[in-house]
Amino acid sequence: MTRQNKKYEKPSHKKKTTRPREEPEVQWTFGYIVGRWLNHTFIVFHLFLLMMFIAEVFCALFPKKK
Repeated sequence: MTRQNKKYEKPSHKKKTTRPREEPEVQWTFGYIVGRWLNHTFIVFHLFLLMMFIAEVFCALFPKKK
């Protein structure tokens, strides 16, 4: 059977019953907690650096008039 003469089937819009996903078991080890905390601080630190850089550019473009 080729692709041309295959009848097109509309996608069904009825909701499929999916069983709830089991959350993966996480080992709450010291390394896992430290790793997550370090990753979070890493992201926040770089957001802070980006904010500082934008502030520097803004102050360079619009110097304060006395």
